[in-house]
Amino acid sequence: MNRVPISAASILPGSGACEDCLPLGLSAHLRTRLRLLAVHRIQVAHGETLLHAGAAFRHLYAVCKGSFKSVFLGEDGGQQIIAFHWPRQLLGLSGYAEKACLTDLIALEPTEAYEFSWHAIEALARESPEFLEHLLDSMSERLALAKRDQFMLGSMCSTQKIAYFLLQMAAHAPACGLAAGSFTLPMTREDIGSYLGLTMETVSRLLSQLSKAGVVLIDRKRVTLRKSDVLQAWLDGETKPFAWKSPIRV
Repeated sequence: MNRVPISAASILPGSGACEDCLPLGLSAHLRTRLRLLAVHRIQVAHGETLLHAGAAFRHLYAVCKGSFKSVFLGEDGGQQIIAFHWPRQLLGLSGYAEKACLTDLIALEPTEAYEFSWHAIEALARESPEFLEHLLDSMSERLALAKRDQFMLGSMCSTQKIAYFLLQMAAHAPACGLAAGSFTLPMTREDIGSYLGLTMETVSRLLSQLSKAGVVLIDRKRVTLRKSDVLQAWLDGETKPFAWKSPIRV
């Protein structure tokens, strides 16, 4: 992992640095203020851990490019992926209450993030009502998404879980600079299974059957949704109206 200190001159507007990691929806003035708070640019290799569970809560991280997975470590030694993270997302807020990181944060690919001191972020939030509102919105949205995932994935069959996952990936594509409906899967089939509560074999079989049915086009790690309406109907439990080229078996 390579940590590069950031000088103020290197992140001035127009330099290109830090632009792709800042959250959307902030005013130009606030974006400049936030940009100047970055203390390190961190380059994380595939498989490296940016944060370990139990680490002291001192920093937040804005993903510039690449992606991470949050891995929860159970008391019995078991591991489960509870979230994936993409560019422009602010990471580390989940450790605020306990003052410690709750999960391992592992890079799924060569990834770059900017590091911010929590004390500096907190000071900006006290000074700027706009930024405080954005920070609270971000925390609330993250909590709501986690609750939604917990409910949805706990009540779905395996086919619905795959449909849900693919549609969620497609929704993140524009933020990663990709066309809607086309995205890259940086994670392994085993990672997907851990997140969805499925075996790797089930994930591989369902993706293969979806590809044969013409619902998705899979080229190595690149996925294109060809019939997102079919996935949505599948997610909603309305599969009868569709004639599959290849029967989907679970």
